Amino acid sequence: MKETYKVLKKNGIFIGTVNNRLIYCKNHELIEENYELFLKNMKTGNRYIVWKGQKKGHTSHEFTLEELKKSLLSKKFKIKKILGIYNLLGKYEMNDLKDKQKFIQLQIKFAEKKEYLNNSQDFFFIAQK
Repeated sequence: MKETYKVLKKNGIFIGTVNNRLIYCKNHELIEENYELFLKNMKTGNRYIVWKGQKKGHTSHEFTLEELKKSLLSKKFKIKKILGIYNLLGKYEMNDLKDKQKFIQLQIKFAEKKEYLNNSQDFFFIAQK
């Protein structure tokens, strides 16, 4: 975010997505019953991930909603919008849906509801310098 703020022109728009810490830790460490790692990752936001078939992984930082807001605001961005992505089903759970178009319309409706943001797998944001 520091670098983006530095290179973005005045009034420029910053659009991005970040992982929701709670959902990713819940869907991985809790499902695997690794409670100590869950607590550690919830505290730091940093998770070491190895994708299927890879020998080496990488560290990913997941955000809480408040941390995302604080990060953007500390860089003096004006937050235009934060939406929840995949707050009804996870991105991979959609594969088996028969009527994806109807689901997507429903998802868009709920992505804008603030009370469901923390259920989202990812946070989508639009900010302005």
